[in-house]
Formats: sequence, structure tokens, C-alpha cells
Amino acid sequence: MTLILTLTLTLTLTITLTLILTLDLHAQVLKFDSFQGSKLWALFPPELSEEEVGTGINPDDEPSSNWFLRHLPHIAAKYPGKLLLARTLPGSVLHIPPGWHHAVWNLNSMNIAVTQNFVTSRRFELSIADVNPGDDVAAIVESRYGLANRKAAVRWLKAILDQTCTDIDIRKRIDINTL
Repeated sequence: MTLILTLTLTLTLTITLTLILTLDLHAQVLKFDSFQGSKLWALFPPELSEEEVGTGINPDDEPSSNWFLRHLPHIAAKYPGKLLLARTLPGSVLHIPPGWHHAVWNLNSMNIAVTQNFVTSRRFELSIADVNPGDDVAAIVESRYGLANRKAAVRWLKAILDQTCTDIDIRKRIDINTL
């Protein structure tokens, strides 16, 4: 069983408080994490695809421990030297770089994770440098920054472009009036 409670405040900074019992493999968005409880982490670099690291291979109704026990040994053997394992204890802080795939095995019955998405104006400019006119920029921002939905992505994107984005080329390519 997965229980997720999320509180999101969106300005140019998104703060998310999440209570999670199990968490399947997924890629990291731009954020900062702090945890309460003991957790085992399996991390893979972004050069491996979601298919290669087994994203979605563990059914949602199964605990992440099944992924660790059934799938991780095979994936680690297939891609030697790519797996990083880490254990966090209560009060630990773990930074997972953007794009890194990771799975979490909560080793206690109750764990709390406090995550904070943050982006500097320069990081934002670099992260959307590949956006072209006509691209669904809101969908790209929603995916890359882990925002809750399209409406939140549009609000966030407008705030970033209005307040912090100094790259004139990016501002010309993204028409905030069409979002």
C-alpha cells in the first residue's frame, strides 16, 4: 500500500512535504531532500535510460523492497559500476542530482521526507536552452521541475520569466501570453 500526502506551496520556490511508505524507481527532478527515518537508496546516473534501470517494472501495489530484491541484482550485474547504494538515517540530508534515477526502500514502518525544489535563474536558462518555438513549454517545465500539474507549471514559468530570467533569447522564444 502506498500512502502519499502532499502539501505544495508554489511561488518561484516549491516546497513539498511528503509522507511515503513505498516509492518506486523514478528520476530526480531539481530538488533538495531531507529525510526522517532509515532509508536504503539505489541510484543510477542519467546516462542510463528508464528502461535500463527498470522504471515501472515493480507494480504500484508492491513495496519497493520487491524491486530491490527481485530486480536490482540483475540491473546492477548488467551495468557494472553504475549503481550507487546509500543509506540515510534520521536527520540525514541527501542531494540527488537532477536526472538521476533512484529507488527508495523505507527501512522503518513510518518515514517522512521533506523535499524542496529550487532553481537559480542560470540553472533555469540552461535547462530550457533546447526549447523551441511551438514546444509545449508548460509540459516541459512540469516534467523537468516536478510540478504538480499544468496550472502550477504555467504559474511557476510566468513568475520565473517575469522575475528572474535574464536570457533575452529564451524570453523571445517563450511567449508567456500563449501559456
